[in-house]
Amino acid sequence: MYNPISKPFHYTSTKLEVIDAIETWNLPYHLGNVLKYIIRAGKKPDTSEVTDLQKAAWYLERYTEKRRKELVDVFYHAEGVEKEVEQFTVRQGLVEMEKQEEKPDAELLLKR
Repeated sequence: MYNPISKPFHYTSTKLEVIDAIETWNLPYHLGNVLKYIIRAGKKPDTSEVTDLQKAAWYLERYTEKRRKELVDVFYHAEGVEKEVEQFTVRQGLVEMEKQEEKPDAELLLKR
């Protein structure tokens, strides 16, 4: 049934409402808007299909850039942790070497 607030015509042109798909699939904000603009493309009065598809592309580009930055941050964080582990391992190796040098060599003691 038509309702200008919750059920305008361009919302109900398909069997599944876009909001239901977005919530069922737990889409993040940007991807929800991509889906919304693609499914409703050209169905809203006074809005061209091309405009709706451009909006979908804009949201997809923003989401892609956001995810790229997040993955780069994760990579640099992981790389930093890896370097810390490597430095720790090197330090531990040096400590172990120093401990071994402090211990008298049994063969040298026997030769004396």
